[in-house]
Amino acid sequence: MDGSCARSGLLKGREVTLVEYAPERVALEDLARQAKRAGVADTGTSMGAQQGSLAEVRTGSPLDGTYRKAPADDQKKQIEGTPFARLQLSAEQATKVNAFAREDQAKALAWLTPAQREQLQRREVRSLP
Repeated sequence: MDGSCARSGLLKGREVTLVEYAPERVALEDLARQAKRAGVADTGTSMGAQQGSLAEVRTGSPLDGTYRKAPADDQKKQIEGTPFARLQLSAEQATKVNAFAREDQAKALAWLTPAQREQLQRREVRSLP
C-alpha cells in the first residue's frame, strides 16, 4: 500500500502488524479499505482512535504502552534467503519488497531504484556457474 511502512510486533499477547503511514499520501480510510480487501486486516488500532468501524475494519482500543516491536529476526521474513536481502532498502522499500518478494518478483522489483536493480543483476550473473 503506497505511503505506508509496516513491522511486526506484539500487542496484549497477540501478533500484530504496526503500520506507519503518511496521511498526505494515503488516507487512513483508504489504507484500511486496501488492507481489508487484501485480507490482512480484521481489527485496526491507532493512536487515539475511537472504537467503532473504519472502512469495515473493526477498530480496537487505542494503541498503548503494551505494544512491543518483534525481535529483529522476526522482521521482513519474506526477504530472507532472497537476493533482495543483500540490498540496502529504505523502510518503505523493505515493506513493499517483503510483501512481494516470493509471490510477485516483478512487483518487488518495481520498488527498487535502477541502481538497486542493476546491483541484483550483477550479483545474479556472478553467482551463475
